[in-house]
Amino acid sequence: MKLKHYLFIALCALTTACNKQNTFQITGNIDNAANQTIYLEQMALTKNILIDSAVISAQGDFKLKVSSPAYPEIYRLRLGNKQFLFPVDSCEVITIVADASTFDSPKSIEGSDKAPQLQQLRNSVAQLQKLYQQTGENADSIQLVLNKINEHKQKAKQIILQDPRSIVAYYALYQKVDGLFLFTPYDNEDRKYFSAVATAFHAYMPAYERSQNIYNTVLEVVNAERMQRNQATIQQMIDDASVGFLDIELKDINGNARKLSSLQGSVFLLDFSLATAENNIAYTFELRELYNKYHGEGFQIYQVSPDANQLLWEESVQALPWISVRGTEAENAEVLRKYNITHLPTTFLFDKTGEIIGKNIPFDQMDTKIKQLLAQ
Repeated sequence: MKLKHYLFIALCALTTACNKQNTFQITGNIDNAANQTIYLEQMALTKNILIDSAVISAQGDFKLKVSSPAYPEIYRLRLGNKQFLFPVDSCEVITIVADASTFDSPKSIEGSDKAPQLQQLRNSVAQLQKLYQQTGENADSIQLVLNKINEHKQKAKQIILQDPRSIVAYYALYQKVDGLFLFTPYDNEDRKYFSAVATAFHAYMPAYERSQNIYNTVLEVVNAERMQRNQATIQQMIDDASVGFLDIELKDINGNARKLSSLQGSVFLLDFSLATAENNIAYTFELRELYNKYHGEGFQIYQVSPDANQLLWEESVQALPWISVRGTEAENAEVLRKYNITHLPTTFLFDKTGEIIGKNIPFDQMDTKIKQLLAQ
């Protein structure tokens, strides 16, 4: 009997633990709120979701039982026109004591360890918003606001570094004053904190929507800055070149070195494409139509093909009437880097002075553009 008794107790314990993993409870007492309805909402990434509601008893008690979130989330309790937020990152029983008149600042919140940090961040931003609205446009007033913003960010940074995996750390990065974010990933200093949270969320919760959102945000900023640096490098190389564009010198099918700069004075198209690509036939017909139509008026094509197989490339371009060139693997890589080529095909249309008129202009629009440039 004792063994059965112990097994029964163990089974009950397991069942209770399982139930706790599936739900969390919010209980509490709110003075001066008898018979009012309290609402619970989840602060999701793109919208607020109503989860549950309860009528507060005559004694001020209420109880909500909610399915546990798969990932850490922020919830909002709303009573009338007052509200407050609290984080939930595990299976918990949360107890709240408040007064209806000061519901947005509860007397106590038990069971949510990060709730005080979230309240600190919210109260700080509320004070900033109030100060911002009261501040004039003179230099001293503006400096006061900037100083207070910096103080807030220092507190937020400490919270982020303490636990970058926390939902409160995520929340801190997206706070606003007058509609403007206090942190931005485009600022080098702020990006450190975005990266810390993005790395932690991505490592521990890769399928979480918030993880993907912040990770992609940081990645987009890094890629954008890398592209800007590449463009700046290209522009510097153009400025240093003897012609108004980056010159290219590669060999054609006959082994003759052909320079892109030799086409200056003509309207010409610089084309980067794989001659052996599956869709190349249709693409080549488009080029040939333009070439046949306007070559007699001075239109030229300079085609760079970084194909891996030289023999297949030679077979593919031997009947083409325009300049087709290919280099060694290293030469091809250098030319592609020069023009920041990230996908093939890519085209650049030049006017007679060697100025780039457009990149990847659709063929139906390019026809008109070439005609206009030839007439100039």
